[in-house]
Amino acid sequence: MKPTQILLIALLITLPLQAQDITNKLGGDTATETYDVTDSGDNVLFRVQGDADALFNGTWGTGTIPASGSGVRMMWYPSKGAFRVGRVGGQFWDDSNIGLNSTAMGYNTTASGSSSTAMGTSTTATGSNSTALGVGIISDRATQTVVGTFNEASDDNEVFVVGCGWDNSNRDNAFEVIFFGDITAKNNVYAKGMYIVMIYGPVMM
Repeated sequence: MKPTQILLIALLITLPLQAQDITNKLGGDTATETYDVTDSGDNVLFRVQGDADALFNGTWGTGTIPASGSGVRMMWYPSKGAFRVGRVGGQFWDDSNIGLNSTAMGYNTTASGSSSTAMGTSTTATGSNSTALGVGIISDRATQTVVGTFNEASDDNEVFVVGCGWDNSNRDNAFEVIFFGDITAKNNVYAKGMYIVMIYGPVMM
């Protein structure tokens, strides 16, 4: 038999196998029985329990990113202790844009700062321990939290900002809290009900 004939027979045998789904059923007590995927050292990489609980393990600092570029996915990257879920239309979730221990969810979100979090649409958290939530939000200072829409570029001392801009060309802030305790509001501040407001220090009108 010629080598080409042997190859053709092998392909005909394996193709039906590749098209088949693989199903594993757990028997016994579904609350305690598990299905494990392990490495060569019997370390559990992935575990599913009968009651649908799931566990993903990994090794810090080893391995490569599971996927890059555009797509819709849920991705656990144990080498950096990072998590991604949602949709991206570019390099937002490539290795260079993933911070250590970071989390990004939504559409075109970037969490490149260490222990940073970005959620929503086109939000970016580049500062360490920073958080960006909303639409077009940028949190670029350490320990800073920014929410809302299209905030203005922040100062070094801002720890909390509420953005109220319309788009990238029209960025603005509605509310800012400075590290030392100063508060800035874009327009009027209203208090409903019976409140006592105590103001210390100078008042700028």
